Amino acid sequence: MTVAQPVEPIERTRLTLHDTDPITGNEDALSTLFYEYYRDYTIYSTPDGRCCMHGKQGYIKLQSKFVCFADVEEAKALVKRFRAEGYTSYDSMERYLPEWE
Repeated sequence: MTVAQPVEPIERTRLTLHDTDPITGNEDALSTLFYEYYRDYTIYSTPDGRCCMHGKQGYIKLQSKFVCFADVEEAKALVKRFRAEGYTSYDSMERYLPEWE
């Protein structure tokens, strides 16, 4: 007998995509960034709350664009999505946008 496991709904993440690194790409601003480690990823935040995320292979990119989040909780939601799909911080950081139901 197979018992079905309950499926947890996955939150959608609000983010913006950029041609250049909008957060850690400005060397003059690096000293003003906050950072925290979350499930093996590093999340860098600006004083106004915008943030980006790095894994062991570098900056998270989607469709070859740099990803910027409105806040840390949005970044953490994407980490949860990656983990639910079996990705770790050691995997390639170049990802493609998921198909939303």
